[in-house]
Amino acid sequence: MNARTTIKNILHSILPKKAFDKVRAAYIKHGAPLFNNNDNAVIEQYTTQLLAQSGYVVIEGPFKGLKYVTSAVGSSFVHKLAGYYEAVLIPYVEEVKKLNIQHILDIGSAEGYYTTGFGRIFPNASISAFEMDEQGRKLTQEMYTLNGLTNPLSIQSEANNTNIVPEIKDNTLLICDCEGAEKTILDIADKNLFSKIAYGIIELHDELVPGCKEAVNSYFKDTHSIEIVQFKMANPIDFSFLRNISNPQHVYTLLRERGIQNQEWAILRRN
Repeated sequence: MNARTTIKNILHSILPKKAFDKVRAAYIKHGAPLFNNNDNAVIEQYTTQLLAQSGYVVIEGPFKGLKYVTSAVGSSFVHKLAGYYEAVLIPYVEEVKKLNIQHILDIGSAEGYYTTGFGRIFPNASISAFEMDEQGRKLTQEMYTLNGLTNPLSIQSEANNTNIVPEIKDNTLLICDCEGAEKTILDIADKNLFSKIAYGIIELHDELVPGCKEAVNSYFKDTHSIEIVQFKMANPIDFSFLRNISNPQHVYTLLRERGIQNQEWAILRRN
């Protein structure tokens, strides 16, 4: 844990919530950019190094060998190429690999990390990807083609609680990362359809839209067991790329991976 995180935790423990929120807002506006400029330089340095060593391919992790496009949507893709992106979810990805997945529904596919990664694992499964960003949709298609996938593929733009209904099919794997819209997108009229979902990995965004976790729980409580998983940084010992970096501050910068350090996911297992 570095000094910034230590100070944040101390302030969070001693300040009333309103005071802490004001301090945090002031830091985000005035202080964070000073640190983030340096963080971005570190990420760029190691991205260049990794590309020189391995090129555009995932070198470790559950999607090892996945050929990658040359940019990412909404994230720094060095984490994905090095194999430790959302490392806390790796055990659940490995759990999914053991299932009979016949359809992949990815809401908020970005450039297609999970869409294409799971498509390689389940070559006979059909795929439905939703992504609002036009560049993300283009990259999803590009990565699908780059990896020689033959899965039936549908790429659509904005998801809603009507157009996802036909995409919920027998033995569906649901992946959802839509910045708080999970609260409305997953509020479909016929909740019995959710019994077709064999497994779900839903990123929760209560910090953006209050009540997301409660809503997701209410939608799936009758058809699935629900496990809440909180973000934690990858263990650098587990990944060769990180093991070879001697500067601990650089390792920490690479491990942060996201601004929201208390990110949560709902893991759904069909009853």
